[in-house]
Amino acid sequence: MKIKLVFPPAWEVKSPYPSLPCLAGYLSECGEDVEQIDLNLEVFDKILSKEYYSLCVQEAKEQEFASSWINICEYLRDNIDQCKATLRSEKALEPSVYRACTELVRNCIFILRQLWDKEKLSFSAYSFRGYVRSNSKDVLRFTEDVMQGRLRSRLKELLEPFVRDLVKDADVVGLSVSSDCQILPGFLIAAMCKAAKPSLKIVMGGSLVTRWYKTPQVLENLFKYVDFFSFHEGERSLVQLIRCLRGEAELADVPSLGYQANGKVVVTTSGESIPMDELPTPLYDEKNLRRYFSPAPVLTLYTCRGCYWNKCAFCDHAAIYQDCFRKRSLELIISDIETCVNKYGTKYIAFNDEAITAPMLRKLSAEIISRGIDIRWRNDARFDKAMDAETLKLAYKAGLRVLFFGLESYNERVLNLINKGIKLEWVEPVLHASKEAGIFNHVYLIEGFPTETKEEFADTLSFAQRNLEFIDNICITPFLCSRFSRVAQQPKDYNVQVWAEEDADLSPNCGISMEDGSEEYTFHHRFDPGHSVSASGAEFLDAYSNTAAVVFSDHLINCSNRKKQGEDTTFEFGTALYSADGKVHYASVADSKGNLKLVKIPGALEPVYRTLSKYEFMADATKELKNNGYPAEIVQVMLAQLKGILK
Repeated sequence: MKIKLVFPPAWEVKSPYPSLPCLAGYLSECGEDVEQIDLNLEVFDKILSKEYYSLCVQEAKEQEFASSWINICEYLRDNIDQCKATLRSEKALEPSVYRACTELVRNCIFILRQLWDKEKLSFSAYSFRGYVRSNSKDVLRFTEDVMQGRLRSRLKELLEPFVRDLVKDADVVGLSVSSDCQILPGFLIAAMCKAAKPSLKIVMGGSLVTRWYKTPQVLENLFKYVDFFSFHEGERSLVQLIRCLRGEAELADVPSLGYQANGKVVVTTSGESIPMDELPTPLYDEKNLRRYFSPAPVLTLYTCRGCYWNKCAFCDHAAIYQDCFRKRSLELIISDIETCVNKYGTKYIAFNDEAITAPMLRKLSAEIISRGIDIRWRNDARFDKAMDAETLKLAYKAGLRVLFFGLESYNERVLNLINKGIKLEWVEPVLHASKEAGIFNHVYLIEGFPTETKEEFADTLSFAQRNLEFIDNICITPFLCSRFSRVAQQPKDYNVQVWAEEDADLSPNCGISMEDGSEEYTFHHRFDPGHSVSASGAEFLDAYSNTAAVVFSDHLINCSNRKKQGEDTTFEFGTALYSADGKVHYASVADSKGNLKLVKIPGALEPVYRTLSKYEFMADATKELKNNGYPAEIVQVMLAQLKGILK
């Protein structure tokens, strides 16, 4: 029986997502015939090509786009293939080269979004106007409208040749859906597979699907395109399901599985989690590793599954791991690393732990050093008094370069209400120790946790401002209520009321307001911190994804340190006119000595293009941009970048 594991769009293409390699490794070890297909990579590789952009140029002309837009499309068409080749080469290990290439890629995506009209695709989202991607009825309606030809989908057109090849020798197709941006593409792929080969069995799993486990009624209509939903960690249930399909087991005995029988939704009981030492090293698809948009493969490994604390009131990751924390033995972790280095030829590792324990960090670092393994790696950690200077210096020597810390609040009452398990006196010493060791640190903060006052949030801001010298990057996010978090399950303890949002029954989050209904928390910044906190490394890390950060970590650390010392920081980044969100963030400008400086700029890409396309003469465009608040030196850089693109 042939099993094909599929990762749908839309996601970043800088590295392989770990779900497929983990499943493929286990299935292969169990003797199953398994193949991985990263359709996210295939789709973006297809649209970001000279072949596809030639069609875009033709379409832009047919739609009578302005000549400036057509010239931009032609410029991108002529440069995108070389850009991708450079991104995949060692040349892109130079930050200036990497940034220039990634910005051109983002430009290509932005132009496509204009051509595709109602359908929007990016590295972090897929949507179609008129359909809510987290609403099960809309998902079904969208899929039916596309499959019945009532709706033109560019994504479907892109997927068709890949799906034809996918179904040829497949008996089972497993779809890994980890984010709501994959819901519409995931069901579209399932429907296309079923239409091409009705005998196929379709299984859908992933961290987002797992969050549907306790609300199986939302799946009722979705069984039209999916035969089985796999919840929690999928290795054991998928193997047993395959054996069941061969007639070797009963369907009811397959753990953590959702299916339909006699018109009713059946959800089987959860099985025991597999001990970490029984899991093989993730099996990566060697033929595709060099096709990701990165100068070197960044591979994901684990020292554990689940969280050793697992008590934070806002977190629902326990729903994925069934409240089961398991550690992998040091010997097997080292074996995993050596496989990545020797078999797959990389020195960059992203440990995807919820949080590495301090004892494991010490043991792992010492063993890496003892064996002389040359790697660079990143991980997540908790503020812990055991994360002392000696431990972090040892970890740096072993190649650890980036640590992500979840702090959430620096107010003692709020921190205790979250049940974070952190003492405030631990935080600053850990930050100081990581900075002294040379490890780039990133701190997550939450604003608007239920019952938090402005004065209490001010404590968090004050802490951040006081420690900017020791914090490389800060991420402040508004509180979101996960469906299976302690806040959602015990709302009265947090003075809130919770409701399921009818138009978002597939969303991992729920609606929440003060208990008296006076204020909604959902998706809103409550205290608007604005730009009052800006860690010195923020603008650097924002230029890279969390995964790519480990490749450029030494560069990030160097930039951050120089800025802390008050030096005139110089960069070799290419001129960046925009990012994935369409905002103009910064540009490189030469100073009087010829050094390039990074200068922040405001605005958005759309008005810039509109302005430039309105004028025949650059002088008029320059005047208009200056009148809209763009500094003169930035205008010069922007026009220089576009020279030869616009008539």
